[in-house]
Amino acid sequence: MTRRILCSLILSVAGCAGAGELPSAETLMDRYVEVTGGKAAWEKVKTQTIKGSIEFAGQGVKGTMETWLSAGEQSRVTMTLDGIGLIESGTTGGTAWSNSAMQGPRILDGEERNLAIRNARVDRVPRWREIYKEVKTEAEEEVNGKPALRVSVVPSTGGKPELVWFDKESNLIARARLVTTSPMGEVSVESTFSDYREVSGVKVPFAFDQKVGPQVIKIMLSSVQINPEVAADRFILPEPVKALQKPAAE
Repeated sequence: MTRRILCSLILSVAGCAGAGELPSAETLMDRYVEVTGGKAAWEKVKTQTIKGSIEFAGQGVKGTMETWLSAGEQSRVTMTLDGIGLIESGTTGGTAWSNSAMQGPRILDGEERNLAIRNARVDRVPRWREIYKEVKTEAEEEVNGKPALRVSVVPSTGGKPELVWFDKESNLIARARLVTTSPMGEVSVESTFSDYREVSGVKVPFAFDQKVGPQVIKIMLSSVQINPEVAADRFILPEPVKALQKPAAE
């Protein structure tokens, strides 16, 4: 649900803008690649694991989360929440899925699937041009009291534009916003990123505040590993999800 927003965006060589002129979105995206480690460092990332805590503010619901990513758009996310239990989601072989006690097993489709596949790419930072077909700098605004540049990005798979705010001083992503689909219809998801740290040559945020509709969710990472060994069976579809797949035509 909430984890998907680990917005994959990017940036590298500055262009020379005239007085009062905003930098191009391409410049900001490429510069993000550079300030978070550089293209060469990002291209070396083949697997990633993440551990952390999650809290649904105002509801008294807390828990833990763990994420595994591997090249080939493979991912698995598990959240264990007090009083709710296990919530899982993942992608493998082009299939995006979720499974929980509340909603049961689901195979995602449409924009919900496309978003899950995008966020499963470990190469999404250096290869942002494959993920977004159109990017545009729109305005300078404040994010948490600091100037930031708002960029609109349109996914290559189509769908509604997403918004990303780059901190004007550091060029790190400060905020992202998108509209995604769910079993209950469209929902706005806004993520604010902070506490960037270097891990194995690349820089990633360790703190996330997310607004999913009216709900505020706080995520604090305790561990990020780059290129750990991840067993292939980590990404096998759970049996309840397998049962939803249509049998191959004979």
